[in-house]
Amino acid sequence: MRTDQPVNLLMLDIDHFKQINDTYGHQTGDAVLRAVGRRLGETVRVGDVVARYGGEEFAIVMPNADTEDAVVLADRILRAVEQIDIPVTVSIGVATYIRHATDGSSLVEAADRALYESKRAGRNRTTVCADTRRPAMLAS
Repeated sequence: MRTDQPVNLLMLDIDHFKQINDTYGHQTGDAVLRAVGRRLGETVRVGDVVARYGGEEFAIVMPNADTEDAVVLADRILRAVEQIDIPVTVSIGVATYIRHATDGSSLVEAADRALYESKRAGRNRTTVCADTRRPAMLAS
């Protein structure tokens, strides 16, 4: 990372996406991916970056915001996605550079761990990464 400013990473996964494909067909699954992508683009702040991460996963890079701002955005996303015509929900993991990670790679790993905790906890929810950095890493 080039700055000491906070950067949040939100990792999102469409819940039960295989079931959507199996129930409604792959064309509908593709439509769900597009609809979720549109909702994300409509919900984020100007300057945030939304990207499809792979399969049914998306990533949002949210610069210059604290973890609490990321959680507020994640809650807005949960509500926005629920408004899509086909019943769909997402699970979200949040991690913040400086607080949860020391570089881009560890930020992705931290957000991914939080995402899978959301899945394990029942889906359709947001989980913030546990503070996992060692004390030595926290020192300036």
